[in-house]
This record gives sequence, structure tokens and C-alpha cells, in this order.
Amino acid sequence: MATIFDVIYLGIGVDIDPTEGDNTTDNASALVGNTYGSVGDPLFEHIARFSPGSTGFGSNDPTL
Repeated sequence: MATIFDVIYLGIGVDIDPTEGDNTTDNASALVGNTYGSVGDPLFEHIARFSPGSTGFGSNDPTL
């Protein structure tokens, strides 16, 4: 049985950890003050389907 999650896609964000493996999030402050969604572009219109362990994101098709 497949496990599928509905997730909210927020777009492509900034790289908050450019140096992998050093236990420091060098650029975490880049996330402070960000806003997502609005009256004209509500978050409920950005729901995507995620299937871990397979091909990742589907195309909002519940049959995937």
C-alpha cells in the first residue's frame, strides 16, 4: 500500500545550509520575515502530493 501525503508547496527557497555536515545553519536568518500565501494567491491552491520512496512529487492527481 502506497503512502501519499498532501503537502503545501512554498516554492524554491534560499539555501540556508550551504556547507553540508557542519551542524550550523549559516543562512537561517534568510527565512525570517518571509510570508507565504495571500488573499490573491492562497496556500490551499498550492497543495501537492508527495510519495516518499518513489518518484517524489506527483501532479496533484490522486490516482498517482
